[in-house]
Amino acid sequence: MASFLFFFFVVLIALAAFFRADFILIILYLLVGLYVISHWWSRHALAALQIKRSLPERAFWGEIIPVRVNVKNEGYLPVVWVHLRETLPMELSAEGITQEVVNFGSHAIYDLKYELDCRKRGYYPIGPLTLFSGDLFGISQQQPLIADADHLTVFPKIIPLANLELPVHSPLGTIRHTQPIFEDPARVRGKRDYITGDSFRQVDWKASAVAQRLQVKLYEPSIALETMVFLNLNRLEYNIKDLYRASELGIITAASIANWITRKRQAVGLATNGIDPMVDNKPPMMISSKRGQGHLMRILEVLARIENADSYPLVQLIEQDTVHLSWGTTLIVIANQAGDDLFDAFFQIRRKGINPILILCGFVDQIVTIQRKAAYFNYPTYHFLTEKDLDVWRH
Repeated sequence: MASFLFFFFVVLIALAAFFRADFILIILYLLVGLYVISHWWSRHALAALQIKRSLPERAFWGEIIPVRVNVKNEGYLPVVWVHLRETLPMELSAEGITQEVVNFGSHAIYDLKYELDCRKRGYYPIGPLTLFSGDLFGISQQQPLIADADHLTVFPKIIPLANLELPVHSPLGTIRHTQPIFEDPARVRGKRDYITGDSFRQVDWKASAVAQRLQVKLYEPSIALETMVFLNLNRLEYNIKDLYRASELGIITAASIANWITRKRQAVGLATNGIDPMVDNKPPMMISSKRGQGHLMRILEVLARIENADSYPLVQLIEQDTVHLSWGTTLIVIANQAGDDLFDAFFQIRRKGINPILILCGFVDQIVTIQRKAAYFNYPTYHFLTEKDLDVWRH
């Protein structure tokens, strides 16, 4: 367009000089003035547009979230036309208008609204929003105005579990238990007469004075379930043909277990050798086991962002991150393969009082051999080929 206008102006000047016609010069002046004013107008009008995007920072798997992009003309000059185009990730399907051509009067407001169907976990950029504009006659077109992107974290799918049979050796917790060895002195459920052999620490002296005979407190058994989930995302330790499906199933399993333990008001932590784009594509720091919904959200955010990588082996992860685990901790290892080095690591941590559980996800080479070896050493082992296999813990 610019080259055509230049050629057109040259022709007008040549005609005006050849015919000595003042009206051609007047037309030329008008066109040049129109071009300058249009260029200045569209540039200043576009710069006066203010953009604000509204959306939640986090979403659960399967949730449909609304997004609103508010565009406001803060200036006095109207914007003749502007093309709004929102850039969205391919992994999230959008319903609604994501691009539109509109005009803005002075201090006018326009809302671009759409919805995102969050059917895949991840850490996604929402945007940027690109605005193209120009003058009314199409003589000039401004450089596009680009509004920064926001980010959305989609948590992994969580399968509601009902019962996990996890080995526990830590008493004095909040989960009721049937074995009297786990009696909790903070949970008094009644009293009875003293029997020879009872500890005098259990005697209720006030009740004994009223009853005129020794009364002993009865305690309700309870246990503390402190759990660490170790998720192996080292690409080299997966069946390459089943890498994506198996690793995603492992992430879903880890998120579901962490959710179940948190609902039981118990402590849970996470360690993984996958890479996190939020920490320069390095494995995240181990998340120590704690309680509470806020802590669960932190675990789910890591599981939402984490990716497979050519990382260090699972055994190395276990050796470096189990050093400071307390006695009685349940260690849930989620992987795709299990070799002799992993069973050797299990033997070492069991000697420290840590209880290992092995969960294999996806297609596993020599699964029968692994299950027999785990049964021989009394390591609880589960194999989940699909999400439906987690039904063993749903009921």
